[in-house]
Amino acid sequence: MEKDNEGEYNPESTKVNFKMAMNHGQAKRVYKYVKIDDPETEGRRLCPCCGLPIDGEELPLGTPLKDLYHLGPGYALYFKFLKDCSLMFLLVFLVGGLYGLITNAESGDCPDQD
Repeated sequence: MEKDNEGEYNPESTKVNFKMAMNHGQAKRVYKYVKIDDPETEGRRLCPCCGLPIDGEELPLGTPLKDLYHLGPGYALYFKFLKDCSLMFLLVFLVGGLYGLITNAESGDCPDQD
């Protein structure tokens, strides 16, 4: 793997390099694990500031959490948190929201709209 030398990376520079920023954005995506020693990965471009591959293959939406562990514990925990929050929201709506909708509809307290 080779570092992308489209302009030298200088962390103290205040000059904006949009191409380098776009490459960094692509490198920070959630991607499949890539072995550096693998011959298939030869010639891949790396981000000059973080060293991650720029053209990594994205993971599909239904990927199991164990396939995210190579990115660090934060990614897997974040997606588990989103899944658990969605499940909790659905549970709260089913328990409280449906009951409220049914009782309000059957109570007859709402005036008729003529």
